[in-house]
Amino acid sequence: MSETVTFYCLRIYRSDHAQIKLFVQEEHNELFLSPHGSTAGLNKAHLDCKTLAEELKDKYIPRLKDRYGEDLRVEIEKHECSESDKITYDRIRTDSEMARKRLEKEDYYESEGVSFACLAPRIQFT
Repeated sequence: MSETVTFYCLRIYRSDHAQIKLFVQEEHNELFLSPHGSTAGLNKAHLDCKTLAEELKDKYIPRLKDRYGEDLRVEIEKHECSESDKITYDRIRTDSEMARKRLEKEDYYESEGVSFACLAPRIQFT
């Protein structure tokens, strides 16, 4: 029989309705924190220990409140999965590693090495 693995997620709550870009996630009760520190739906952070979840929560709360308002609160949720669930098990490992790297570098705002310049339309003036 397979053992269970415990992991933690950070669920975001708001007393006011969220901005339009968060409305669908909020209405479906799927508003979480990603391992990158941004809001996420089902792409939430799967963290391997409660201490890591608490540390991530403490670091990102001020940023999230600046962006989404003071009525925001974040709660740590405990989940379990089977050790044989390789996809979730790998996800816990990679998300926890990403969160630890962000906390080590104190990188709470931007994704390192990600450039969105390629998404901008190329405009030529004649």
